[in-house]
Amino acid sequence: MSHPVRHTSVSTLDRPTSHDDHLAMHGRARVSIGFNRSDALSMSFVEAMAMGSFPVQSSSSCGHEVATPGHGALFVSPSDADALASALQRGLTDDALVDSASELNDAVCRTWFDVRKVRLRVLDAYERILDDNRLHSIGA
Repeated sequence: MSHPVRHTSVSTLDRPTSHDDHLAMHGRARVSIGFNRSDALSMSFVEAMAMGSFPVQSSSSCGHEVATPGHGALFVSPSDADALASALQRGLTDDALVDSASELNDAVCRTWFDVRKVRLRVLDAYERILDDNRLHSIGA
């Protein structure tokens, strides 16, 4: 159910903040905006997902690889201010979207970013690299 925007406050990071403060801001925020021209996966984007804030992210990032566009996050061209305004308005008013995204993004974070699972994937990748190197050195 959508509701009009009322009593909305905006916070920006205009001063250095600790990582804990940054996470707490995501935890208090309904919407977190990550807007840049980078094609990388922004840690702020992942932190917003993990802390339950609805991410509005520039489409230049690879965030669409972990969050379902239109369901877990909204992705907008970094050069389209009108699209950013529309995405922000939707994030602020569409309760069903924000609530379902929070659950979806929590599951994504537990699957993709759990430190125990990441550790195992990294160790497995290094194991394969070492095995490949051993095979190549034997055949040389």
